[in-house]
Formats: sequence, C-alpha cells, structure tokens
Amino acid sequence: DVGILIESLFHFEGSLFIGSAGALYIYTIDEEGIPRRESITEYFGEEITQCDPVVSDGNYAYVTLRSSFEFNCGFVQREALVNELRIYDISDIEEPVEITRRQMDFPAGLGITGDFLFVCEGNLGVKLFDVSDRTQPAEIWSDEGFETFDLILKDGLLIVVGPESIRQYDYSDITDIQFLTEIEY
Repeated sequence: DVGILIESLFHFEGSLFIGSAGALYIYTIDEEGIPRRESITEYFGEEITQCDPVVSDGNYAYVTLRSSFEFNCGFVQREALVNELRIYDISDIEEPVEITRRQMDFPAGLGITGDFLFVCEGNLGVKLFDVSDRTQPAEIWSDEGFETFDLILKDGLLIVVGPESIRQYDYSDITDIQFLTEIEY
C-alpha cells in the first residue's frame, strides 16, 4: 500500500522511487521482486498536495513539485502554491535529506544523465541544469516558446512531450544540444 494520488514511478538499480501528491516513497526490490518500503519523505502537511515527478541517479533523488488551479495538481490554498525543484541526498535510503530547493515557474517531467538534469517547465519549454553541485543547480541551457510536460532521455536523444507536439534533440554533446525534429499532433 503506497497511498493515493501517485504521480510517478522510477526504477533505478533495485530501488523504486514513487512520487505522490504529498510524499516521496522509496522502496527496495528484493531478489523475488517484492518491494519493501525504506522511507517516506512528506513534503507538507495533509492540507497541501501537488503533482510530483521523481527521478534518481542512485545517490540523489530529484523531485519537481507543482501546484496549480488550472491543471488539477492537488488541493492547495492560493497562498500555498508550490513550484520548485527539490534535491534529496539518499545515501541513507531510510533517511533522505533535503539538500536544496530551487524555485521554478511550472516544473513537470524530468530526467537525469550524469551531472545534468533536464526539466520540463510548462509553457517555458525545457531547461537543462548542471547539478554537479547539488546544493546549487545552475541552469545552462533552455529551449523556450512551447509547452512541455514530460521527457525521455535515451542514449544521447532527448524526447520532449507537450500537448501539441513531440520534439527531439541530440544531447550527445551536452555543450552543444541540437534540435532534430518536431512532430505536431
């Protein structure tokens, strides 16, 4: 039992990261495939919920939290809207430690490759952060002017999904990301 309002599942080397509207759950999966809960990291009190994608590189968990009245991302009071990137040190998987928060406008799907984190940011397109210093993620690239909500990283190919199109980029040279194509629908 993981609770309600599950937003995302991310598997990495035998650990399962589950993002819900109110918490980050971390499970390990035993050799028989049975998940065992290791920790729960609650974001706020019970009165606040938000959309919550999560990814991990095995040492850190990266979570984007967003709350909105327009996109049904949970119940919040107007003064309690949250739109941020959070990074947790998970070296002790039973006791994750939040190490940073970065305010954003409308963060959504994300993906990690080495020390680089791609984040969708609603109508602000897609952004790339250098997270080599996990306490101070630095934005180093963006492509704006279109709406995004999720992305996939695969062998140097970045696939960005939005409500009107899918865009592909070559990120094999992280210092020179190249737009490849767009498929509108």
